[in-house]
Amino acid sequence: AVSVWAPALLACCALCAAVDLADLWQGTAHFEFVSKARFPTTPGGEYAANVGFQFVTRVVGGVDTWFLFHREYDFAPQPAYCQYDFARIVVRNSTDQGRTWSDKIVIAAPIPNTAQECAIVDGAGYYDQENNTWQYIGQCLARDHTWRLCHYSRSGALPDGMFTPNPHNPVVNGGQLWSQICSQPGAHCQVGMVDEGTPEIVLKDSSGFYYVTFHGWDAGLDRSARGIARTPDFVTWY
Repeated sequence: AVSVWAPALLACCALCAAVDLADLWQGTAHFEFVSKARFPTTPGGEYAANVGFQFVTRVVGGVDTWFLFHREYDFAPQPAYCQYDFARIVVRNSTDQGRTWSDKIVIAAPIPNTAQECAIVDGAGYYDQENNTWQYIGQCLARDHTWRLCHYSRSGALPDGMFTPNPHNPVVNGGQLWSQICSQPGAHCQVGMVDEGTPEIVLKDSSGFYYVTFHGWDAGLDRSARGIARTPDFVTWY
């Protein structure tokens, strides 16, 4: 389920300006419950695993619109070669600040004999206003049980249909970025860190580079970390 809470000023500060973090820290504002939504794949069906929520907010046609990306299960029979996850990515939108949500639109789904043949989960959408293009990068899984990162894109102002898989998918193999990061002097991780996942596209700079954060996991040391890398095309990474 996804719950929405909105910041609100206390009565004693009703004449103050819009709420900011300082108001929350100083105790002059608080969060109030707005809504709770569950997204079963079919009416009355499974919803507990349909999570991995990520929001993108932007103004569309003068309306403040929230786009909610999340994974979805139980949409089709699971192939025998997919022993673990079998999931796809959908998007919904809200034009009333999360009080109600639209029906889902599928943007990325498993494709046999590819890096995403079993699952695409827990990624991030990003609207590139300069190119009027939506980008999505998420974790993808094939029958070899190895998590990688796959990238997808769609032209247009709205993420209202299937995204096109990057022909170079997977764009990141397990440990590819962490091996570069952890080998640097003074790095706060060891070279055993792998599993780049839960990526988030933070921004695109004036030089055309996208900045992407991601988690990592070192099973030998039982440690996790979060890293960042930049890329001009989601294929070449720095």
